[in-house]
Amino acid sequence: MNGKLPPQDNNLEMSVLGTIIAYKDSIYQASQILKPGTFYNPMHNFIYDAILDLCGQRKQIDILSVTNYLREKNHLDYCGGAYYISQLTSNISSGSGLEDHCKILYEIFLKRTMIELLMKSVQKLDSNYEDDIFEAYNNLSAEMSQLFELSLSSDYHNMIDVISSRLNEISEIKPDQNNIIGIDSGFSKLNNFANGFQQSDYIIIGARPSMGKTIIAILIAKAAIFNSKKKVLFFSLEMDKKRIADRILAIENNIDSKRISSNRLTDIEWKELDNSMDLYKNKNFFIIDSSNLSIEDIKARAITLHRKFGIDEIIIDYIGLIKHSFPKKNTVENVTHISKNIKSLAKEIKCPVIALSQLNRAGNDMPVMKDLRDCGSLEQDADIVWLLHREDYEGKECDSDSKNVIINIIAKNRNGEIGSFYTYRNDNWSYIGETQYDDFKSLATSMPFNYSNGIEQSDDVF
Repeated sequence: MNGKLPPQDNNLEMSVLGTIIAYKDSIYQASQILKPGTFYNPMHNFIYDAILDLCGQRKQIDILSVTNYLREKNHLDYCGGAYYISQLTSNISSGSGLEDHCKILYEIFLKRTMIELLMKSVQKLDSNYEDDIFEAYNNLSAEMSQLFELSLSSDYHNMIDVISSRLNEISEIKPDQNNIIGIDSGFSKLNNFANGFQQSDYIIIGARPSMGKTIIAILIAKAAIFNSKKKVLFFSLEMDKKRIADRILAIENNIDSKRISSNRLTDIEWKELDNSMDLYKNKNFFIIDSSNLSIEDIKARAITLHRKFGIDEIIIDYIGLIKHSFPKKNTVENVTHISKNIKSLAKEIKCPVIALSQLNRAGNDMPVMKDLRDCGSLEQDADIVWLLHREDYEGKECDSDSKNVIINIIAKNRNGEIGSFYTYRNDNWSYIGETQYDDFKSLATSMPFNYSNGIEQSDDVF
């Protein structure tokens, strides 16, 4: 190559290997992109092969296990020794960006290999002018096709295979007692529009501040856990886990969450809180309340917990608080990056992902999709866009019929109907349902079971 080094990036190779060693389960993400022999540095190929072998044996991947493996294979000294392996992780501060780094590394590998193939062809043609030019072209073309075959082989499917597989899937579908085939959304009208939340759905709930997004998200989680018997992962980037617990207790017992958090409770109410705690025993409701997560951090945690527990539904509260991966890019570009990664997460682990988003605050008009804040590609990527609106927002005057009414607008529904429906709340937000609060309160007092059980058993509540 005229004395020039072929395309390579040793620091990037070290960073990728360090991230894989430092962060559990990251090898699953990397191995989908990087094949054996991808690294330019031969030492790094030995280390990556060791990691792949450990992964295949379902063994822990860390500095100690990789070092011991290389020692057993008599490759440790060649790979720089135990010190070099430990240094790979020394400058790794987070697992974010691994997918992008692996893609860059694989593109460098492709460039390097293409150059090698072209150089060999040039040398062969230069040394033997009698070679058939068309045969040389066919040979080069075949080698190029083989080079890209590995990276493209999983991208295409014969449609007859897809149709056959899909028919088998459909034959196995059994609607639940509410006649929906997805995960119960918690709201009967929405279930009618969308048939529940489906695998790989990306649902955006958009509203201005204080419209009730978080309470709606909690009700969605409750419906999935109790009605559909699913496992839910809740990312709360705004409120810590204690505040989410306060709101759950408020909903279960119809008690103002402020009274719960300040312990202004009667003995009877304390007994009710203890009873509601029993409802969540042995339920799979996981919460992560870290406030400084990038979308890569969220994906890594979600995939890890999905592999461990089999997560069925993910809720992110909310998009605007996800840390930007590219500080030098503008907000719209970062939101687009976040949105596309949320969609890819839903597809990768085949579960609905519900992401909350703020709307632009100006005016009190009925919201539309373009009001999604710094929307980027939010409305294009989402399968369902669900907007919330209140006429009595921020104390604005309205007639008595509109007070405590939430208008739910299904502005986009890729695989179902669009439309709107009403839900109702009480003054302290301890109730949201499809029945007006006063009517529900009258109904609840006449039921032979307690309030919280009534929520789970009555179709009219959500």
